[in-house]
Amino acid sequence: MTLLAGIGLLLCSLNLVNCHTWIEQLSLVDQDGQPVGDPGFIRGYVPRTTPGFVDGDNTYLLPQAPALTFQDSDLMCKLTQTQGNQSGGSVLMAPQGSSVLLRYLENGHITQPDVPPNKPTSGQVSVYATTQARDDDKFTAIHGQWTADKTGGDQRGLLLTSTPFDDGRCFQFDPTGHSEIATTRSNTFGPGPSITEAPNRWCGTTIELNDESGIPFANGTLLTLYWVWDWPSIVPGNPGTPPAILNETYTSCMEVEII
Repeated sequence: MTLLAGIGLLLCSLNLVNCHTWIEQLSLVDQDGQPVGDPGFIRGYVPRTTPGFVDGDNTYLLPQAPALTFQDSDLMCKLTQTQGNQSGGSVLMAPQGSSVLLRYLENGHITQPDVPPNKPTSGQVSVYATTQARDDDKFTAIHGQWTADKTGGDQRGLLLTSTPFDDGRCFQFDPTGHSEIATTRSNTFGPGPSITEAPNRWCGTTIELNDESGIPFANGTLLTLYWVWDWPSIVPGNPGTPPAILNETYTSCMEVEII
């Protein structure tokens, strides 16, 4: 890790900057679930080492301001994450039937559960797959619509998994020692297996590259993945009134080539 990238991650861990989350890498995994081989990257990926880097280079927040609710016009992907834009890194190459780990930093969303307030959990991750991606794919037509059996929505894609953002092992290193979660996980699991992660341990969402029937996608398939992280705020209401749910959702868009 370069000094510049290390400083950025340290600032996130100290909560001095507003750090959010995107898919850092896609990796094949070995029989123990550890990342192996050359990683792949999301469309339009901007490395943290890029001069002037800010997390907004990679994050895509929905609803889009000034809207407070999702709009039918909301795109699934950030405008810089259109098909074929691999300017910051290559597509992951995966043998047929592979397991793939989508890896991301928790950036304090797990280890600092009270920052910001009104976030009862670190949220939920959904991953969708399609071989018929469009640059104008709409968020509301896919998220919560595509199903594991591929019968939902317009049936162009399917839900591969829905799982907690917290994989139970990941953490952002806390040099202050104030985060009990970070300290416990650091002592229990240690930093991640790659030098890129240290002193942190990245989170991961594992997916199987199988279709709705459980059959591996064929060799030569270019499979598009949509990673969606829902992280709503639950704001208490006045006595006798229900809390307000304020949506905060992030997406990352990427491809895997089956070889």
